Amino acid sequence: MPSRISFSLRHTAITVLLFTCVFISNALGDYTVPIVVEFRLPNAITGHWAQGRKDEVKNKLTNRLLTRLNEEHPHWNFSSALDANSPAIVQATVAQGGSNEILLKYELRLRHPGHKDDVFLLGEKVLYKPGHFSVFGRPTPTEAENDVWGTLKSILEKRHKANLEILSAQVPLARNPSPIKVPDRTVVLPLSKDRYLHLAWSTFRLICPEQQPVELLSEASNKWGSYDPDLPFALQVTVIEDLSEQHLQQMTPRLIYLKEYKKKTTWIIF
Repeated sequence: MPSRISFSLRHTAITVLLFTCVFISNALGDYTVPIVVEFRLPNAITGHWAQGRKDEVKNKLTNRLLTRLNEEHPHWNFSSALDANSPAIVQATVAQGGSNEILLKYELRLRHPGHKDDVFLLGEKVLYKPGHFSVFGRPTPTEAENDVWGTLKSILEKRHKANLEILSAQVPLARNPSPIKVPDRTVVLPLSKDRYLHLAWSTFRLICPEQQPVELLSEASNKWGSYDPDLPFALQVTVIEDLSEQHLQQMTPRLIYLKEYKKKTTWIIF
């Protein structure tokens, strides 16, 4: 039976090394990967506002987007805290476009210290058409908040499935699963039962930082194990790659990606 290991390209290798390095500095017990959510509003929109209103509008927009992301993508850890160590950023930027348009760009950025960020465009739409300000004037803080959020909402609704696929491929859910236990090939992921019960039947990619990073496919079947004293009920998965026990024992998974989110219907009979 042929092996199902897939070897990542150099780009993924660099990303894996980045995440691994970042996680070393994280506090023990914090296993998830923080994704920062932020808005960028230019002075062309906010320059005439009273002092402090720009930050107020940015905070309101950030909170609205956080709520939406947590509802639509509960697998990841979204945060408004501007953590310099966070390797991933979901960013909504209002910027000047061609022909005097004002655009709203919605992007995922992966940070590479000392190197250029990887940027994945999640959506882009015209916020204000050319000549809008000449006719209607510059927007008030309330108008800008409503205009930006309305435009972003239309992007989110149109791109929901595609954005989920990009997040799954590019941003890990967590780090440092338990060692692979052989011969039953099980691994305990630091995903708590109280928060991640909805992933109990999903498929995951486990990244092992060998000389060239290796991806191991694993399946969950609603089994929960003990990860450490802080996580007595963590998701247990089974490696489904066609590998020998000796090979598995030599591999150390580091990063956990969501491969496929499977919903399991449960009937409760009274």
